[in-house]
Amino acid sequence: MTSGMQSLLGVNTHFGALDYKGLTECYFDSTTSFMDYDAIIIGTESLAHKFTTPYLSSTYNGKLSLSQDDSFRMKETFDRIRIQIIELLKQGKTVFILLANNENCFVHTGHKTFSGTGRNARTTNYVEEFDVFSFLPFTFRPTIARGEKYDIVCQPPYSSFFQRTRGLFYYDAYFTVPKKSALLTLPKSDKAISAVFEYEKGKVVVLPRPYVGGNYKTEAAWKKYGKKYLDALFELNHALMACEDSYSLPLWADGIKILDEEDQEKKLEQDLKKLENIKAGIEKRETLINKIRRKKILLTASGTMLEEVVKETLQEIGFSLHEAEVGRSDIIASYDGVDVVAEIKGVSKSAAEKHAAQLEKWVAQFMEEKEHSPKALLIVNGYCDTPLPDRTEEVFPDQMLKYCKSREHALITTTQLLCLYIEIKDNPECAKERITEMLSCVGKYSRYLDYKKYLRLIEREEDNADERTLKND
Repeated sequence: MTSGMQSLLGVNTHFGALDYKGLTECYFDSTTSFMDYDAIIIGTESLAHKFTTPYLSSTYNGKLSLSQDDSFRMKETFDRIRIQIIELLKQGKTVFILLANNENCFVHTGHKTFSGTGRNARTTNYVEEFDVFSFLPFTFRPTIARGEKYDIVCQPPYSSFFQRTRGLFYYDAYFTVPKKSALLTLPKSDKAISAVFEYEKGKVVVLPRPYVGGNYKTEAAWKKYGKKYLDALFELNHALMACEDSYSLPLWADGIKILDEEDQEKKLEQDLKKLENIKAGIEKRETLINKIRRKKILLTASGTMLEEVVKETLQEIGFSLHEAEVGRSDIIASYDGVDVVAEIKGVSKSAAEKHAAQLEKWVAQFMEEKEHSPKALLIVNGYCDTPLPDRTEEVFPDQMLKYCKSREHALITTTQLLCLYIEIKDNPECAKERITEMLSCVGKYSRYLDYKKYLRLIEREEDNADERTLKND
């Protein structure tokens, strides 16, 4: 069966405008049979609100509380869907869950209490919290949180799907699963935003929420990228169906060899050894790439992380770092016989005179201890929360220059420091000349103002604002 021959049902999904061949859509409370389809796609956006009669609903403990009739209808629908999902999974099929913002609600239990008599008689309806993921045949407890950054931690066919749809989805929640089940995780975390759950003979694949309709700036962009997403999803389901249709030989069959099976097995063993060497090379390459990427922290961070990378960078270009007291925010270093005291700052706006005053405090303390003057260096990552191409304001404004020049401070941005580092890495012979020039500077350092000679700006497809405009829910 090819991907084009599949028939999938989208439940509470929003792909209808794409008119995608092979995809049928229905509402969450529809009575459409799941058994007629090769796989089911369930969108979980605001499920409780699908059963809400506005003038009858209320709130309880800060969450939506459904009326008695709406509660009955919701519980009946969830039971029907859960039963159908289980039957589908018993057939070895796949259920895709598009994980969206979806909070629990309160529903009526059907129990009542009566108190008082006559005019004072009162009826109290009991409510209980309803699990909006109880349509699944297992317990699932996601935490609501929105974002886009993730790590792919799976193998094909899942990794192929995520590579093809990169930039076409975001996550609305994360959750905890065994490591072997995770498909996507949050960076530097064991929390998953996508995972596969095996049940009976089938699979429940939880995927992050795709961008749809109004998330795109134009109808043409929506149709282009929406179709791209569905193409990849159909291909993923096709690959999973092929896996389910495979047959495994019994163990005793391994004792029988036919044709050139043994020769092929030896070649496979050789290939696996080559693969091990390739993997080792890949790990080495990844380590090198991560080390290179770490230098981008000079453009993005503040606080301790920025300080650590600045220190690493200065050491790599030839500075010697000296221990400073715990709690101090400065760097004490030396280069070619010149003592240096540097203050490092990452700020969301421009640098300020108070940063230079702090540097001067460290200089005075150094002079008191060492009895000679160091070179004062103020290193600032200005507008650190703004993308580099959008930083148009001066990091060192004119109002602080008089103070800095009078105390012979050298002022350099972390962007300039990165450019200096790159030039020295490319041309080590220029290191002494460039660093001496920087340390001789009074006021703003004038080299590397045009960073584009050293930093290449590459526009990514998913960042193209002409194609897609994201909206907040």
